[in-house]
Amino acid sequence: WINGQVPLLRSAKSVATLDQMSIDLANLNAAWRWSTEHGRFELLDQAMEGLFTFYLRRHRYYEGIALCEFTVQHLESNLAPTACVLCAMLWVWQGRFSQIVGELAAAEHQNRMAAALLESDSAHSDALRRLAVHTAPHVYAHIIMQRGHQLVSKEGAGATDFFEDALKRYRELGDRWNEAHALAALAQQAVSAGNLSMSDRLNQQALRIRKEMGELSYIATTHIDMARLALSNARYDKAENLLAAAQKYYLEVGDWAGASRCRGYLGIVRAYRNHTEAELVTVFENIEALGGLHRHAEQVELFAELARIYTHFGNIEQIEMMTQRKLALASQLEHDLVKNSV
Repeated sequence: WINGQVPLLRSAKSVATLDQMSIDLANLNAAWRWSTEHGRFELLDQAMEGLFTFYLRRHRYYEGIALCEFTVQHLESNLAPTACVLCAMLWVWQGRFSQIVGELAAAEHQNRMAAALLESDSAHSDALRRLAVHTAPHVYAHIIMQRGHQLVSKEGAGATDFFEDALKRYRELGDRWNEAHALAALAQQAVSAGNLSMSDRLNQQALRIRKEMGELSYIATTHIDMARLALSNARYDKAENLLAAAQKYYLEVGDWAGASRCRGYLGIVRAYRNHTEAELVTVFENIEALGGLHRHAEQVELFAELARIYTHFGNIEQIEMMTQRKLALASQLEHDLVKNSV
């Protein structure tokens, strides 16, 4: 059943599918653990993409990490070809969750483990090669994509090469969903390199794919990326229109944090356009709303934007205050991540 949900999770029906999976989650987890303990590898293979996509989309990263750890502990001593590939896939998922919650060293280790497992002597068998024809190419593409994200989080140098490699692999595999993710990552790299026209082209490509798939949350995310680009070009009307569209999509899927993020950016756009700090009141209101929803990374992002706009206005006192609040929140976020991981 859960394997059949994957196309729905990547479509306009994703919210209804996620809601149904929330209702069935206890049974899904029980079935997963039973399959793990009884060596039913084929069931794990069928369920993995759907179950861990649920944890990803519902921001339940630590639950995803815990389930990966539980399963790997049961599989890593089993040298059967199926178990080797499954372990590699689990390492990739765990690395993805670890990356998101800021556990960068853990994510890098898990990424290396996945690659090493697929290349190990114990994995070299005709059975594994037959099994990996369809599975391993995706695993390698995901490993490369995660490596790019790790480089962005650490120092940024070289990340573009990994994202381009991942994009090429996803296109060869016909994986449109992940192709859009790779395009979006490359668009952000283009912004960092100062190539704004390239960033716009890449975002447009990602948006076309996401519209074809009808995935509203990621359509909204692309709109925010494009709005930030428009803001950097002082194209305030375009930025406002893109953010309004993104907010509409987020509200449609019930992502209140995404909608708050949009409203925060709308306040910043209007402050630039109207040359007044009064518009920034709404930014602070939505930063507070994001805190109530435990979306602290988005709070840090908006504090950074506030520091930039106060620089634009020449408000030295507020620049220092926003920078301090951003650093304090980032430090608290790091502390919470360590505490939760323990």
